Amino acid sequence: MVLAGLVACNALVATAAQAQGVSFIARREFDFYGRPTSLAVGDFNGDGRPDIVVAGLDNNSVMVLLGSADGSFQELRGSVSGAGFLSVAVGEFNGDGMQDLLVVTPGQRPDYLSRVIVFLGNGDGTFQQGATIDIGIISTPSIAVGDFNGDGFQDMVVANNSGVSVFLGNGDGTFRPFGTVSGLTRPSSMLVGDVNGDGVPDLVITDAGSDNVSVRLGNGDGHFQAARNFATGSGPAAVALGDFNGDGLLDLAVANRNSPYVSVLLGNGDGGFQAQRTFGSDAAYSIAVGDFNGDGMQDIVTQSAVLLGNGDGTFQEQLPFDAGQGPTSVAVRRGAGRGRCQRQRQKSHGASWERGWELRRGAKLRSREVSCLRCGGRLQWRWGEGPGSRQPRVRGCVGSFGESGWELPGGAKLPGGERGPLFRSGGRLQW
Repeated sequence: MVLAGLVACNALVATAAQAQGVSFIARREFDFYGRPTSLAVGDFNGDGRPDIVVAGLDNNSVMVLLGSADGSFQELRGSVSGAGFLSVAVGEFNGDGMQDLLVVTPGQRPDYLSRVIVFLGNGDGTFQQGATIDIGIISTPSIAVGDFNGDGFQDMVVANNSGVSVFLGNGDGTFRPFGTVSGLTRPSSMLVGDVNGDGVPDLVITDAGSDNVSVRLGNGDGHFQAARNFATGSGPAAVALGDFNGDGLLDLAVANRNSPYVSVLLGNGDGGFQAQRTFGSDAAYSIAVGDFNGDGMQDIVTQSAVLLGNGDGTFQEQLPFDAGQGPTSVAVRRGAGRGRCQRQRQKSHGASWERGWELRRGAKLRSREVSCLRCGGRLQWRWGEGPGSRQPRVRGCVGSFGESGWELPGGAKLPGGERGPLFRSGGRLQW
């Protein structure tokens, strides 16, 4: 198996490429003994380094690769087992501060129903099996995680033949069915993001049966608004969020399985998007966003090529890389506020660590409230005493927005100015 490919601190791991404007280190291969179907990135042993989880068919387990300081990975097997898995997602579902997994199983006789199995993390890279949830008969194994009703517990959405099913988390590793997002022909992938800037997570769903991307704005109570559909290429297979023209608004990048291009839709900031712009690429069925050449502008990566961004919503000609035979999935991991990534972020966003994080316009967060400044403009805090704290993450929003800006614990404030920083549920601050 070739992983194509993990991005850690803007360096592509598990792929190999050398092209004008961007280069990657040598590809690293791991035997999977099956057909890999999905990969995700997390920190499964709490050491602050990116780890990888890979699901697949024709295999009796999920493979976990624990990241090391030198960029190598240690392979773990056996704690997540079953008859094959279609998709995997990472979250924290029982409130212990350790990352857990959701895996989607294929339908089997006699009912042919697919199921989601929860695997709760032990904090050392191993997992224990938890709840099993029936999700119906599915054609596309897509699953995503977010807090859709604002209770501080992570929920999940799963694509099936009748639309997208919403399951609300109970905070103890179990879920309850809540509703269905309908009006879709053949949902092929989805992601969770806040595309209209109201602090409530929304759904972005690619619909391969209608050749569009469907935006469903969240109400904050687990329900979603009516569809806002935007045309893509033929057979949209995956979607990613980024800011491709530097206006502070979220844009979409769509991988099209049956069209020779990637679709880019620039966001208006209200949940609407402009007509697609197309940029030539080989058939794409997985897509992610990152800054791969260090110029401060977001780029696009598919399972086999990189498209460097120009910073104005346009992209350069694709740069293929060798990801081995038949790459199926790509994932991007931004840095965790240390080393090279931290220094880059401090330089470009005016943040530095002294007695706390000093942010733009002089706002501060005290050291006991913040442990990690992430690349990509995300501030992740935990209760602890400075960088590297291993204490559980604070659940939900712990700040409020006033006329003067965001008021955070300890009296710290971030001014509202311009578009103002956006404090996301789950302890992430996006500015």
